[in-house]
Amino acid sequence: MSVIQLDENNLWTTFPNSKGMVLAHGERLTMYYIEYEPNMTFPEHSHPQEQVGYCIKGEGEFGIGDKVYKIMPGCGYHIPSNVVHYEKNSGNTPLICVDIFSPVREDLFGTYFDKKYFKDSK
Repeated sequence: MSVIQLDENNLWTTFPNSKGMVLAHGERLTMYYIEYEPNMTFPEHSHPQEQVGYCIKGEGEFGIGDKVYKIMPGCGYHIPSNVVHYEKNSGNTPLICVDIFSPVREDLFGTYFDKKYFKDSK
């Protein structure tokens, strides 16, 4: 068991204009806190992990497969394994979410983000 406190000083850049940190991980899942700066788009990408998440603050849109969803505080979302998706902060404040990935996202444990998951930016 482990407990990790969110620390704004320990957030690392996952992509230009976004930052985050692992909040918890287990044998089969990873919980990740992420902030998207205003008016930025996290490019289309996919990964083998299934992803569920919850929007804490801000608003934006998530493109998941061939659908686009409006995201705002209180929204939960699901992204199946290997489905192409993107996240866009369409507001003037940070968009803050907590994501859970299964199986574990080891590439989120350090100070790098595995670029192999990305496609060309929109």
